[in-house]
Amino acid sequence: MGLFKKTSFTSRSNKIDAFQSTVCEFGTPVPLLFGTCKVSPNLICYQDFTTKEKRVTQKSGKSKSTTITYLYYVYAELALGEGVIKDVSKVWVGDTAYNSLAALNANGRNEGAGLSLNRGDNNAPTTYMSTNHPEIATGYTDLAYLYGKIFLGEDSASMPSYSFEVKGTLIDSNDGTDANPAGVIKSILGSIGLGDYVDILSLKNYASYCKNADLLISTYNDAFSNQKKAQEVIAELLELTNTYMFWSVDRFKFVPRDDIPRGTWKPNTEIIYDIDADELISQGGAPVVFKRKDSTEIYNYVTVNFLNRANDYEEESVSFQDIASIKTYGVRSVSYDAKWLHTKERALKYAQMKTRLAQTECNQYTLKLPWKYCRLEPGDLIRITDDAIGIKGQVAMVSEVTEANNGLITVTALQRAPGDYSEAKYKVDNKYQYQDFNVNPGNTATPLFIIPPSDLVASSSGCELWIALHGDSEDWGGCDVYVSTNDGDYSYNGTHGVSSVYGWLVSDLSYDGDSVDIELDNPRAVELLTGSAQDAKDGNTLIWINGECMSYSLATLQGSNIYTLSGLVRAQCGTKQGEHYYDDDVAILDGNIYAVSLPKSYIGKTLYFKFPAFNAFKANGQDLADVDCYTCVVGVGDLPNCTNIMAYNKYRDVDGVIVYHDIIVEWQPPAGLENYQQAQVWYKASTESKWQYGGQGYNKATLPQVDIGVTYDIAVCTQDVFGNIETPDSSAQTSILVALSTEIPNTPENISIAIGDYFTVKWDEVRNADIKYYEVRLDNQAGVDNSNFIARVSDASCTTNAVQERKGSVYVFAVSAYGKVSAPAKADYSFEAQKVPEIIVDARFQGLECHVNSIPANCIGVHWYISGTQYTYDEKTSNLSFFKSLSAGVYDVKACYYDYFGNGPFSGQIMSSVKATIDNSLLAAEAISTDKLDAATKKALEDAKEAAKLNGNVYTKTETDNQISNTMANFKNGELKSYATITQMNDAISLAVKDVDVDGNTVLTKINLADGTILLDGKYIHITGNTKVDGSIITNDMLAGGITADKIMVNSLSAICATIGTLRTATSGARTEIQDNLIEVYDSNNVLRVKMGVW
Repeated sequence: MGLFKKTSFTSRSNKIDAFQSTVCEFGTPVPLLFGTCKVSPNLICYQDFTTKEKRVTQKSGKSKSTTITYLYYVYAELALGEGVIKDVSKVWVGDTAYNSLAALNANGRNEGAGLSLNRGDNNAPTTYMSTNHPEIATGYTDLAYLYGKIFLGEDSASMPSYSFEVKGTLIDSNDGTDANPAGVIKSILGSIGLGDYVDILSLKNYASYCKNADLLISTYNDAFSNQKKAQEVIAELLELTNTYMFWSVDRFKFVPRDDIPRGTWKPNTEIIYDIDADELISQGGAPVVFKRKDSTEIYNYVTVNFLNRANDYEEESVSFQDIASIKTYGVRSVSYDAKWLHTKERALKYAQMKTRLAQTECNQYTLKLPWKYCRLEPGDLIRITDDAIGIKGQVAMVSEVTEANNGLITVTALQRAPGDYSEAKYKVDNKYQYQDFNVNPGNTATPLFIIPPSDLVASSSGCELWIALHGDSEDWGGCDVYVSTNDGDYSYNGTHGVSSVYGWLVSDLSYDGDSVDIELDNPRAVELLTGSAQDAKDGNTLIWINGECMSYSLATLQGSNIYTLSGLVRAQCGTKQGEHYYDDDVAILDGNIYAVSLPKSYIGKTLYFKFPAFNAFKANGQDLADVDCYTCVVGVGDLPNCTNIMAYNKYRDVDGVIVYHDIIVEWQPPAGLENYQQAQVWYKASTESKWQYGGQGYNKATLPQVDIGVTYDIAVCTQDVFGNIETPDSSAQTSILVALSTEIPNTPENISIAIGDYFTVKWDEVRNADIKYYEVRLDNQAGVDNSNFIARVSDASCTTNAVQERKGSVYVFAVSAYGKVSAPAKADYSFEAQKVPEIIVDARFQGLECHVNSIPANCIGVHWYISGTQYTYDEKTSNLSFFKSLSAGVYDVKACYYDYFGNGPFSGQIMSSVKATIDNSLLAAEAISTDKLDAATKKALEDAKEAAKLNGNVYTKTETDNQISNTMANFKNGELKSYATITQMNDAISLAVKDVDVDGNTVLTKINLADGTILLDGKYIHITGNTKVDGSIITNDMLAGGITADKIMVNSLSAICATIGTLRTATSGARTEIQDNLIEVYDSNNVLRVKMGVW
């Protein structure tokens, strides 16, 4: 550059072309979010990895330097959990925490990206996916997730490490944060279809206990990281809340084991039975078997590991000690995990509860009782007297009840602490009541053999036989299952101990019918559970009718074991829908069907079965030789047909010469068949009878080298994951004539044009000729390589960035393998220039927040231009709002909409000032932290005062779970004269010194560090050496160096009010001077010519 000319420098970063996710894992369980919990999301969708160029221009005198870097974004959907949640209350990105989702989105380091929350109550796809990717846009039912553009980084493209504090479901109304375990268990039972089988009174009592005992919970971060059985999760919660749960009288019951009143909840003190030696049945010499815990298991030092919400859900531990027991027996320690608990107070209560249990439930009693004590259930209280082992009136809580085949009951009970208990609720008649345990079971009724559909087969071989079994007598208790391949040499296969529910139709069911009458053959009355339309859709009331699976909404009793099933949802579990008639077989698929797993080699073979019965006491079993034999041919369930079969010709060429013709076959997999793997394609000439294998695929296959002039029949045979395949004759079929293709292709049809990041043209595929390629142009001159040529493509779509005009026409030609060109398909397009945006600019702490109310259709986003004294920024965003982190100063802001064709017209320019003010939240945090640290310092001084005995110098050190304090203090006659103290907490540090200066004044100096704030408090602060301040300096709300002369923005000059001193237009010569209330004008010779004002 020549002398005195402007100099420009440009620095450009390397550009990244790809993005790889590390947080997307297939098969990850969707967690159930109960209470308020910290969640690491799973990436379920990402699209449109985009790059945005960022230019920062810095002016220095006559030189200008421009730095070009790249910002990387991706649209993503992040799954949080199942159900409808309340909100996301906190966000962590790596080690950085934000108090809300809005705070994350407004953060300047987010570079205009932002996440939105679907609480799980909207199952429609997001607007972004519906607009930009309608072909794959997916809605999620009962799934809470976040969606939006994510900023991956500047000059880097890695997915941020997100964690979210989620206010989930079942939050207790009194606590406002956590969930009641009773509600959580009820919800889990409901999700597996057992929600209606809960004893409501005992559940309410359990909920009251948890609430009053303050045992409220929230899902912990890895509670559902792996698949768990519902039983395992419920068992964790019952252990945590010291509660029994058991099945009784067709309901789940709950009994808290606690024996201490908790708030308004009172423990059970009602004795069910008084039991003495006369009632007990000897167990090999001793009526009561007594077992005492090993002394090492009587724990007196219990540690509980929990997740501390107050410390960002970090794992911590608390301990409870029974001091008296430790002094007597020494330390007997144990540790428990209680990650469902999220506060230190609750973890400590749990530790105290476990310590009490270890001390009070030292003894276990096992008793055998006659059947007349059958009322006993877990959680019941009994009073035991047995002189043989020296116990009298010992109260115990039943922990387990086992019923034996001979009618005796074995009861296990745990010692109960002494207390005020009631008289026995029941008195037992001691007269012996005879029970016949050898009652005749009757025969097993004629079984119903079922070939199950593929989706319900559990065997790895894919071959199963189901058998519905019940007795012909009410005394039938089950049967053994024997099987043979030749009606001899029967081998035992298993035992079936429950009654299957099956029978026959007593009305016809048409192909599209939704109601049918059935009669059940069971000897006892059968109660079919009614359901709902959703239950039927979900398959919760599944039945089998002659090969078709379906579910019902309502079951209406019409007579003895006769029901009308209505609201049928047909063809479930991958079965075929069909017509059914009076007397067809029906079975209720409630889990009480006996399943026989067989090797695949048994398909087509006849098996022989016998079912010798036994009675309800598992006794008096039938002899194998005395029962009938039943036969069944092993098979596999009918597989549903593929649909929408389509076949068309396609040529293949070698060096531009057609040498073969193929048939392309396409289809859709059968709806509802979860075990679908692929389909095999078989074909034959219409004059032949033998099918030939042609190929296979998920939804497409090619039949190679077919003969011209031949009509082919084509069969698409469904295949499941077990290798079971339809036969060609039973599968979906089509036919096609392989003819010489038409010389001239048809004109492409149904052209559509759309713009986004690219200009996209789509049309229907031409199939009347062998198409070599399609040519897309801006004129009708096919084959001419001029500026109007866009592309030649083999597919029926074209994506380009070559189109420059907003209005014009696109032409599409189909070109055959012989070089023949179709007539042009023409599509006119017109995309209006974008309108001027209405922008809103709000000054924020350390930046500007910019808004538009909407983004028009076909628009990619908003292009923002921000110009300051030293730097100029231009940013593109697809969001309505955009936050730019800026240093203090005055900035000009304008914006325009931009689309595929570029920028639209700019808005008017808005001037806005970024002020260096302190965020109110930081001021509040400083105040809170100061109060907390001052209280901690005060406590340390009180400890020092006690240690000093009111006089002298003393050093003290205090340690607790969350605080360490070191203090050196001087006391005289009980009065604190001076001190120096250092206090360290888990989230703060304080240093404080108190003394008396030379004038006798008390001087207090302290430094507090907490919650992102630093407090320096002292009479005089001296900083030696060079000092650098990156941010702004604020004194009495005034900003040092924040405003330059060219950036003064006021609505009127009356807004400026100050003592101005002297203002001169020049230092000498012709000039005007304003000094306070006086104006003077001088000529070029420095002679005063005008003087006015007050002087």
